Amino acid sequence: MSSFSTIHLNSKQAVTNLLTQAPFEVPKLQAAYDQYFPNEPLSVTRQSLTKAGSSRNAALEETLTTTLDAVDMVLTTMGTVERFIHLSIPKMEDGNNFGVTIQLQALKHINDSQEKLQKQLEELVKYYATRADAVEKCKLPSTSSTMTTTKVEANASGTDKEKGDTANSSTSQTVEQKKVESSSTASELVFRQDAVVAVDVLFYSKAKNLFSLALTSLLSALDFVQKNQEKIEAPRGKNTGTAYSSMY
Repeated sequence: MSSFSTIHLNSKQAVTNLLTQAPFEVPKLQAAYDQYFPNEPLSVTRQSLTKAGSSRNAALEETLTTTLDAVDMVLTTMGTVERFIHLSIPKMEDGNNFGVTIQLQALKHINDSQEKLQKQLEELVKYYATRADAVEKCKLPSTSSTMTTTKVEANASGTDKEKGDTANSSTSQTVEQKKVESSSTASELVFRQDAVVAVDVLFYSKAKNLFSLALTSLLSALDFVQKNQEKIEAPRGKNTGTAYSSMY
């Protein structure tokens, strides 16, 4: 058995394990989705996100992290399935390519899903930079202080060095503290805080859509493979040999 045949068999076993574990793993993803994205209008979610104001939104950050982990897991799973299908494609021949067509359709479906997930993933990781820009541009009220220390040394007058008198010196220290405050009117402050909250709401919505897409992509990929498993594993029938026995 060639090394490629061993890799193919290992890849097949990995996909078999995924299909076996799917009934247990997919509900976990669904439960996480339901926990972090409850079935409620976005306006209701906005009220809870408003509580953070311009401070760090720990709850939203946890939601984004959970979403990133879920997408990473789905992309890894789809990569495993993609590898197995690629390794199962037989040598090109005239005729009897219906099974190969199914393999190619499965690969296209997976590649399209991967591309969509990657694009939305790239948008989601821009959260911190976008929020930082919003906070900076909003010029929310702030207070800063500076402290200046001045040290002055002076010699006492009336000393006579010829008589061995020692000059007396004195030291004085002055500390000056300045506080600078920036303020806004009540109406300005409300709109500036709303601008920051709007960023949180936007990325919450992005995370929700991305998590849902990841869940759907995983289910559809595994479902397609399971329904067409026989054709994917042996596109020209079981009597024609495996992909690598047919190719070499």
